[in-house]
Amino acid sequence: MLSDFNGALEDCNRAIKLRQGNAESFFNRGIAKYSLGDKLGAIDDLNKSIKLRTDYGKAYHILARIKTELGDNRGAIGDYTKIIQLTSNYPLPYINRGNTKLKLFDFDGAIEDFDKAIEIDPVNANVYIFRGNAKQLKGDKAASCPDFKKAGELGNEYAKKRYLEDCNK
Repeated sequence: MLSDFNGALEDCNRAIKLRQGNAESFFNRGIAKYSLGDKLGAIDDLNKSIKLRTDYGKAYHILARIKTELGDNRGAIGDYTKIIQLTSNYPLPYINRGNTKLKLFDFDGAIEDFDKAIEIDPVNANVYIFRGNAKQLKGDKAASCPDFKKAGELGNEYAKKRYLEDCNK
């Protein structure tokens, strides 16, 4: 499998030599480097692709993911915010930013992001669970119950269990 990424890396290097201003080539090389474990090299190439194409949402997404893995949660939040500015009607960046805010104990900020994700995609049971967890972490167990109940109604078995265990006492 690694040889595939090594080959991809070589192909991307050739493509960049031929067309240095091609954002997609830097993006692809960044993905190859990331897949080979070179996270800092991947960040460098993803930043180059964004410099060439400032509306490159995919690059911001991978960049945020790597920053989260490296513990740069504030940097990841900035990248998720940029994705939201580019594509505000898509729930995943709100979900990811909300979960990253939870890591920083920004419960209100996380809840706001989950609210927006639910507004966009009201049938995503996982977002109700995330929001319920954020409410519990904030110390408002009672406010989490409607979220677990709704996620359970949407078919999530884990949420049904949480609702029964946490809210029916």
